[in-house]
Amino acid sequence: MQSWEAALVSIVLAAGGVIVVRVGWLSARDRLSPQRVAGIRTPSTLANEKAWYTAQRAGSRATIGAGLVGVAAGMAGLVLAGPRPDIAVWVAVGGAIVVMGLAVGGAIRGIRAARKLVIEEVAEADKPGTRSKPGLDDPGPT
Repeated sequence: MQSWEAALVSIVLAAGGVIVVRVGWLSARDRLSPQRVAGIRTPSTLANEKAWYTAQRAGSRATIGAGLVGVAAGMAGLVLAGPRPDIAVWVAVGGAIVVMGLAVGGAIRGIRAARKLVIEEVAEADKPGTRSKPGLDDPGPT
């Protein structure tokens, strides 16, 4: 692999890391609104806004960590791209693997938090004498 190819891989990893840090930062501060582009998107996290924000907050630390690892691995690869492009690529690949592991771990944590919240809300709505909460009513097929 040539130096410029290793540098390109490293730059892409670092840039992706910056984006992931930004998503994690927004998630931690409840500034990542419910949508279908970024964030932890599953049926339980999209059940209602409270579940969405709970999931994003729960996974935000791992998401920020994943992004920082991506930035660090990308920068290290960029430094190594000139003298040792072969090592630079391995640093980038290793960094990408760690990024994915952290991101998946954060997503699992967020999904579990959202599921717990939704289950608690359904249980609360099913208590005698309480009205069901908005967003939890499912009339089923009619």
